Amino acid sequence: MIEALREIFTKMDTNRDGFISVDEAKSAFESSGAVWDAKKLADYNSCDTNGDGKINFEEFLSKCLEG
Repeated sequence: MIEALREIFTKMDTNRDGFISVDEAKSAFESSGAVWDAKKLADYNSCDTNGDGKINFEEFLSKCLEG
């Protein structure tokens, strides 16, 4: 399961810097047909637990395994 989540993270990290920016997240959602809205932005921000404005794999994994 962790490997599958790593693959998803890697696909979203289009510039390969090891982080998912808000623009990368928005692009990933929109390319899958989902609408990027205030709720998605709030989810993104809640995933960014260290407040640096981007999501690293540990934050992404923690959020995915949360529920």
